[in-house]
Amino acid sequence: MRLQACRFFHSVGKLMFATFRNLRRHVAVLAALAMLASVLVAVPVVAADDPPEPSYTATFDGCLDVPSSGFEDVPASHANAGDIDCIAYYGITKGTSMTTFSPLMSVSREHMALFLTRLAGKVGIEVTSTPDDAGFTDIGDLSDKSQLAINQLADLGIAKGTTDTTFSPGDSVRRDHMALFISRLMDLMDPMTDGDDDDGDFGYTPTDVVDNDVPTSDGKKQAIGTPFADLGPTTKLAYDAITQLYELGVASGISDTAYGPSALITRAAMAEFMAAVLDHSNARPAGLSIQTSPGTAFGEVDDGSVVVSMRNDSFAPVADQAVDIFSSEDGALDEDGACKTGEDAPDGDCVWNDNDEFTDGDGNIIMTGTATEGETNVYYAWIGEEDADKFDSDDVEYVSASIASSNAEQSLKITTSLARQTINNQADLDKVKSVTITVQLVDGEEDTDTNNGTGDPVARSGVEIKVGINLGGAIINNSAATRTTDDDGKVTYVVDAPEDDDDDDDVHADAAANPPVAEADLEDRDDLITFTYVKGGAGLSGGAESNSVTIMWTEDNSITSSSTGTAPVYVVPDKDGDVSITASMTLYDQFGRGFREAARHMVGINFGTGQEGTANVNRNGSATRRVVIGDSDGEANPPVGTEIEVTYVAEPDSATATNDDVTDIDTEEAQVAKMVQVVTRADDEDTGAMTMDMLLADDNEFLADDADAGTPNSDLVYAYDENDIFINGVGDMESTGERISLEKFEEMLGSKLASTFPDDNDTKATINVIAYKPGGVSIFQVTLAAAVVS
Repeated sequence: MRLQACRFFHSVGKLMFATFRNLRRHVAVLAALAMLASVLVAVPVVAADDPPEPSYTATFDGCLDVPSSGFEDVPASHANAGDIDCIAYYGITKGTSMTTFSPLMSVSREHMALFLTRLAGKVGIEVTSTPDDAGFTDIGDLSDKSQLAINQLADLGIAKGTTDTTFSPGDSVRRDHMALFISRLMDLMDPMTDGDDDDGDFGYTPTDVVDNDVPTSDGKKQAIGTPFADLGPTTKLAYDAITQLYELGVASGISDTAYGPSALITRAAMAEFMAAVLDHSNARPAGLSIQTSPGTAFGEVDDGSVVVSMRNDSFAPVADQAVDIFSSEDGALDEDGACKTGEDAPDGDCVWNDNDEFTDGDGNIIMTGTATEGETNVYYAWIGEEDADKFDSDDVEYVSASIASSNAEQSLKITTSLARQTINNQADLDKVKSVTITVQLVDGEEDTDTNNGTGDPVARSGVEIKVGINLGGAIINNSAATRTTDDDGKVTYVVDAPEDDDDDDDVHADAAANPPVAEADLEDRDDLITFTYVKGGAGLSGGAESNSVTIMWTEDNSITSSSTGTAPVYVVPDKDGDVSITASMTLYDQFGRGFREAARHMVGINFGTGQEGTANVNRNGSATRRVVIGDSDGEANPPVGTEIEVTYVAEPDSATATNDDVTDIDTEEAQVAKMVQVVTRADDEDTGAMTMDMLLADDNEFLADDADAGTPNSDLVYAYDENDIFINGVGDMESTGERISLEKFEEMLGSKLASTFPDDNDTKATINVIAYKPGGVSIFQVTLAAAVVS
C-alpha cells in the first residue's frame, strides 16, 4: 500500500513538474510573440486597380545626359542602363571587370559599404577619413578600403553589424536591409532646394515623407503607402523604410505588387536606388547644365522653374560663376544661330537677363520658368568671355532646356459606341447589351447647339471625372464612380442594358392596324449619365464643368430615320470630254443601322437638270446610281470649271424623281446637295499664281484656278507629297522665305480651319506654283494663308 501510494505521488509529482515546465515554455513563447508583434507590421490591403502613386519624387535629374558606361553586359535596352551609366559616371561603381557590370549578381555587404560611402560623398554627406573602429572582428582580412568604408558606415549610423562584433562582409544584402541603409543615408543629406529655404522643393528625404508636409491639390494630407502586398513579415523599421523610399520614387518592387523584402538585391536594382537618391540631392554632372520644370505642361505656365548648375570635374558645386542666360519662343534664332531682333523677330526678341547671373553657394542659378499656352519656351545658358557676349549657337558651347506648353482642356466631348447615325442615342434593347461612353478632354469651346465639346483632343492624364448615374429615374449612389483620364486624356464608362426577360409578352405599336395597336410590356428605359470635371487640371474655360448623355433603351420596331449621300469632290472628263459620276445614298433606322423598309425600294439621285433618276435600295439600305454626261447624241459635255449639283431624294415620285421634302427623316444631311467640280489634272505648264478652292489633305491634293482668271470655280487639281518643296511666301511671319514642312503647308492652305470655305467672306489661300512636276519634285510657295473671317 505505501509502495503504491509512493508510486502514485511520484507520478503526480512528475506530471505537475511537466505541466509547470510546459507552462513556462508557453509563457516564454507568448512573450516572444508579443515582442515580435512589436516589430512586425500589419500591411494594409491595397486595391489592385487603385495603387498609390509616389508623392515625393525628385523634380530634377542628377544623371542628366551622362555618357554610356560601356559595360558590354548592359545594352542600351536594359531597363537599368541609365541607372548603371549614372553611378559609373559618378565613380560609385567600377564594375566587376573593365567591361562588365554583372547586373544580376547579388551585392555583398562589403561591396555595399564601398558603394554607399562613395554615394554619401557625392550627395554632400561629410564622410570622415578617420572613423572610430567599430569593433568588428571579422573584417581584418579585407582590403584597407573595405575596412575604412565599413567603419565609416558604422560611424555615420547607416549600417550596423550582424552582431555587436561581426559585420559579415561576405553575406549578400537583402532588399529590406538595403531599404534601411538607403533610408538612413538619405536622412543625412540635404536635398536640393529652391535656394531660399530648406523646404526641399526639388528633392526630399524619408523624414519629409514622415512629416507629410506636402499637401494634395485640395489641401489634404497625402495618402502614404505602397502597392506591395508582401511586406507582412518585415519589421516595422523595414516597412517604414520601404514605404518612404517608394514615396520618394527611390525603391521599386520586383513586380507591380511585390517588393521581395527577403530576396537578395541585385546590382542593377542597387543602381536604380542610388541613381534616384542622386536625383533628390544637389549632385549634378560636371560642367554647365540646365533643367526645367515642368518640361511639358498644359495651358500657360507662369510658375515653372529653371535651374542652371555648375560643377567642377569632381562634381563639387562651383559658386559665383557668371552665366549668360536668355529664353526664346520657337523660331527666335535666325538661320545663323543668333537671336533675331527688331523687324526680324515680329513675335518677340530673345528675352535676355539684364546682367550675368551668378551661381549660389550650391553651384546653382534658380529662376522662374514661363511658357505661353501652346508654345515652347527654350532657355539657353552659356559662359561667355565677358558680359553681353553675342550669342551664336554655331560658335559657342551652350546648354538648353525647354518648357513646352500644349493647349489646355476647355470642354468635355462625349461619344458613345453606338453607330454615328443613331438618332438621340437610341439603343436596340433586343440587340445591344451595353453601351460604352467615352469622355475626351478637348481644347475647343462647347458647341451651343449640341452642348458637346469641340476641338482637338488634350492628352492630359490624371484628371478626375466624376460619374453621375441615373438609370431610368433611379439615382445610383456609387462612390467608386470616379474615373481618371488616361494618357490620351479620356475616360470610359459602360452602361449595361436593362433586363429583358419577357420577350414573349412584348407588344409593339402598330398604328396601321385596325384597330390601332398600342405598345405594351416593353422594357424601354432612359439612362442619364452625367460626367463632372472634378480636379487635376486647370478647369474648363470653354464649357460647363458637367456634361451628360442619355442612352435611350428601346424595343421599338425599326423605321427609316436618317440618310446620307456621297459623291466625288471632283471629276475629270475623259478624252472625249464626257464626265462619269457615281453617287450613293444610304438609309438608316433610328439605331443607325442601314435599313430598307418593306415598301421603300427606290430613292432618287439626281445629277443636275436633265439627269434625274432613281436607284434601287439593297437590303443594307444603300442605293447607287452612275451616269455619263455627254455620252448621248447631241448632249453637251460639261465645261471644265463648272459644278454639277447632286441631290438626294428619299421618297421620289413614282413617275419621276423630284426634290420633294423628306418628311420622315430627322436629319437634314440627306438633302444637302453635293457639288462636284469638273476639273482637269494640272501638268508642268500649269504654273504661276493660283487661288486654292479646296484642300483634300487626306489625298494630298488641292483644287485651284488661275488667280488672274476670275473664274468662280476650280478648274485644276494639283497633287503633292513629302518629296516636294514648300516655301512660306507670306510676309511678317517667322518663317517668311523659308522652306516649310508638308504639315505647315497644309495648315496654311486651311487644314486647321475647314476642308471647304463655304462663305464668300472667307479668305482662300493663294499659291505661286513655281514648278509642277507630277511624279517628280514640285515647288509650291504660299503667298496668302487661308483664314475664316466670317
